[in-house]
Amino acid sequence: MNDSPKSPQEQIRYIRESTGLSRIAFCKKYDIPLRTMEEWESGRRTPPEYIPRMLYYYVRYGSEPEGE
Repeated sequence: MNDSPKSPQEQIRYIRESTGLSRIAFCKKYDIPLRTMEEWESGRRTPPEYIPRMLYYYVRYGSEPEGE
């Protein structure tokens, strides 16, 4: 895709928005601290390189992190 997001924060925001979930709902579903997601999406923190790929996989294939 030519218009695909390039930076990690753009990728994360794009993945989350593609689910139709709010930031809070996405964080609850995938067990991500809300503050972390806010900082990743705003660019105040850069996520590890694997995070956008991992979130893409979870969203695309319906896998979710293992709970307790």
